[in-house]
Amino acid sequence: MPYFIFHISEQKNIKPELVDSREKFPEANKLCKALRKEMPEGDNSIIKMMFAENEQEARRLMRTKKEAAPTEEWEK
Repeated sequence: MPYFIFHISEQKNIKPELVDSREKFPEANKLCKALRKEMPEGDNSIIKMMFAENEQEARRLMRTKKEAAPTEEWEK
């Protein structure tokens, strides 16, 4: 399954833009880091990587809210 890399604008009314996809994690991770470094200072947009079977699944996963992990007894 590929890794999909998206550019998410700080404006909420703009859909995430697919930048690229890579088959291997190290390549996708390297691309994400390079894209983040190229962003101008003060740009609050996000570069996000999603692991999914296809682009539609990756977009669905981005919209899905994650539940917070339960706090363990030793963390309190």
